[in-house]
Amino acid sequence: MASIFEKKFSVRSLVEFLLRTGDLDNRIQAPSDAMAAGSRLHKKLQKQGGADYHAEVPLAGTFVLALKEKEARIRIEGRADGIVLQEGEVPMIDEIKGTYRSVTKMKEPNSVHLAQAKLYAFLYARQEKLPQIRVRMTYGNLDTEKIRCFENLYFWSEMEDFFQEILSLLRPWIEMEAGWQEVRTASILQMHFPFSW
Repeated sequence: MASIFEKKFSVRSLVEFLLRTGDLDNRIQAPSDAMAAGSRLHKKLQKQGGADYHAEVPLAGTFVLALKEKEARIRIEGRADGIVLQEGEVPMIDEIKGTYRSVTKMKEPNSVHLAQAKLYAFLYARQEKLPQIRVRMTYGNLDTEKIRCFENLYFWSEMEDFFQEILSLLRPWIEMEAGWQEVRTASILQMHFPFSW
């Protein structure tokens, strides 16, 4: 391998970039106070978690991705909304999302939200060498504060498969960016400064 290409992603931006689907029309937006209401809901739920609930836990990992002509070093980092560590229980990643939709009518978590939680779970399970990990998606209605949770148990092999899927979706984009960076650097090196020293 000739050289190394480096790229850093936040967990959220990575899954949103790779997995988001839908309409290009983004004129429908949440009310301006949604961010503040979401933050209040996060803090309230994190506080209710008790002594076993660890809020805003930083997680990160660096991974090498083999490209056609070089290697890419990928850094993925972020903060899990919560990690629940109860004696005798499988650790659980909690991802909290605020919404104005009715949480009682939800049948399953949003796939991008779940992927974000699973990526945090992968990073934590890898770091702690866990054979299994639980993932909980916690949805809270920002008006009523009603809560709806979806919980799943994943084995390490499932987490590895999930992460390999993420890398396979990422690889073509990294190949393209690394190639463009090579072309850019070569053209810069061929430029001549127009003034004498």
